[in-house]
Amino acid sequence: MKILRAFSILLLFTNFIFAQGFGSIGSADARSIALGKISTVSSRGVYSLGANPANLVLNETNSVQLATVFPLPNLNVFAGNDFLSINDYNYFFSGKQNALGETIGKYLDVNDKQKFRDLFSNGTGFASDVSSVIFAFTINLNPKIGAFGFSMSDKVSAQGDIPLDLVNFFLDGNEVNRTYDLSNLDFKFWYLLSIH
Repeated sequence: MKILRAFSILLLFTNFIFAQGFGSIGSADARSIALGKISTVSSRGVYSLGANPANLVLNETNSVQLATVFPLPNLNVFAGNDFLSINDYNYFFSGKQNALGETIGKYLDVNDKQKFRDLFSNGTGFASDVSSVIFAFTINLNPKIGAFGFSMSDKVSAQGDIPLDLVNFFLDGNEVNRTYDLSNLDFKFWYLLSIH
């Protein structure tokens, strides 16, 4: 349970690492991501649908490619924020090592709580995307006829802003005679079915 909670917090509070978020609606392959998310240039076959369909003709002649959710889905996940770096995450959420080398929980003192509040002074936005190819098919017949492809993918996205009063409630609890203003709480959620 602790691992699941830590993984969930990591997904929510990881630092933005992509300049443009998820990028194109098409599914990215591991090679394109490893090369700096340059799928427009490097994608081939089913991965070029939605990114750069012109790359379909770069496959071998008389080749067929198929991608489905079976046996394992091609799942793309992105999560990020504009207020918490990986160093901040490690400081506040990774715990401490005791003399025996065991990880123990970290309790925040007054200074740590203020340092945590200060993280939210320049921004409180977060975003996440999950995408999966349901079905994709490409065929490259020959140079005279050309190449054809079809893809269908799901994308679920969310973004929002966390008000500072919610952070104060999280750190201090429900204090007596304290009013919390959550009017700046913003959460948007959407689903896209993309067909190329």
